Amino acid sequence: MQRSKALALIALIGMLVVGGAVGFTLDRLVHDSCTTAGRRNVDILADRLALSSGQRTAVDSILDKRHRDLNAALTPVRPQLDSIRLAARAEIFKLLDTTQHARFQQMIDESQRDEEKHR
Repeated sequence: MQRSKALALIALIGMLVVGGAVGFTLDRLVHDSCTTAGRRNVDILADRLALSSGQRTAVDSILDKRHRDLNAALTPVRPQLDSIRLAARAEIFKLLDTTQHARFQQMIDESQRDEEKHR
């Protein structure tokens, strides 16, 4: 019985890690081109490739289009992704002690503030 509980806990933690990674990756894909970090990536790309101002403008337009296209593709599934994220957070909260709970909530709040800044 203990072994099955341990395996279930390992499976749950694995799913939480994978779910978090997928959510984080999708979030970065959608928000990358409009964030400050995304702009720095355009700057880095322009510097490393020695892009002309015309090329830089074109690359910026391509990344803006990518952002719009990704947003359009994710719009129908965004509620499901949000639900998965909230369920994972609830499961994580169950595993944490009071101090960890407060820190985790702070991390969530910071993440939400960052998201709101970049919308």
